[in-house]
Amino acid sequence: FRSIATSALFAAHLIPGSTIGYVLVARGGASGLGALVVTSYLLAWLGARSTPISRRNLLEKVAFSSVLIAVNGLFFWSFTGRSISLIPFLYLTILPLLYAGIRFGHRGKMSALMLMTASAMTGTLAGYGPFFGQPMTTALFGVDLFLGLLAFAYLLFASITEENQRSEAVLAEHTANLERALRKIRSADQAKTDF
Repeated sequence: FRSIATSALFAAHLIPGSTIGYVLVARGGASGLGALVVTSYLLAWLGARSTPISRRNLLEKVAFSSVLIAVNGLFFWSFTGRSISLIPFLYLTILPLLYAGIRFGHRGKMSALMLMTASAMTGTLAGYGPFFGQPMTTALFGVDLFLGLLAFAYLLFASITEENQRSEAVLAEHTANLERALRKIRSADQAKTDF
């Protein structure tokens, strides 16, 4: 995949021939990032189906998607030229991802990450965003580095959140079993007392 992407960049005259070797090495990180994000996304969507979506939950997901698209548009598609001073603000893009990590299932989390990754990469390739305005190889390396850090941190957060939710479900089940056992014991004690 690295050689195809590098050839496409060279054919589109986005990189000079003298930097092909550098781009192949730099794009190695991108292939790792792509494997991390795309594999997580595919595993989430190829897994077991989730529960039916209520109307309220659907409205929340539509509103969240709108906010996520607006944030991605603001940061990755609206600025041109040397907007390197905006890079520290890019980490504000993690806020919608954190919300998705808390509120939505595994599919919602991975869909949000996939949308952000696709938006950042295509925005930079189209000539927008805070990473553009430098040589294309440097811009793509910056996007890869940013998205790699973001994806790693987000996937770690998502896995911790999911594990916490599973633990809460197991705890609730054990609590229900103990309450049933306690009611049974009280009923047996009451029967003994009445006898």
